[in-house]
Amino acid sequence: MRLLPSDSFTIETTATIPQLMEALQEHVEPKKILRWGWSAHKLFEGQVTEQGFNISRIIHYRNSFKPNIRGSFEAYASSGNLFEAGVTGTNIKIEQKLSSFVLLFLVVWVGFMLQFFFFVLPGLIVAPGGLIEGLTEVGPFLLGPFGMLLFAFLIVTLAFWFEARKSRAALEEIFGPYSRKTPGP
Repeated sequence: MRLLPSDSFTIETTATIPQLMEALQEHVEPKKILRWGWSAHKLFEGQVTEQGFNISRIIHYRNSFKPNIRGSFEAYASSGNLFEAGVTGTNIKIEQKLSSFVLLFLVVWVGFMLQFFFFVLPGLIVAPGGLIEGLTEVGPFLLGPFGMLLFAFLIVTLAFWFEARKSRAALEEIFGPYSRKTPGP
């Protein structure tokens, strides 16, 4: 089980890298520090190069856990079986991950909770009048850090996947016309 959400997938296409760059560039604009109002914009912001892309979806609400999307273009030429002989195209390898700032925030937040477990909790257990003598009085206090860790895990996971599904669907739609179809039975 992964503690931090991420998503990796590959889209196989029959297109060239310049074709894929052009298709994606139609939906990507340069990154802006501030966005005002509901002005017309493209679906993603970031940059697209011959090696790949580094983008994120433009949203009009706050979600610090939206994924940063990195993709790489890898051209291929097949000389394999009868169905694939002479096929050329490009594989698009895509990774969606949390931003560095969010990771830093989570390290600090979870670090404080772990500090409680390693330094405060042992003191409460062995201190006079501590857990050994008065478990019912301190019980709810001990559940707080567990609740905070569970809350951190849930909010990060749910908010990330809410955005990651939308981003993945948008990318599959953009590259869909170039998608490589495998022959049926």
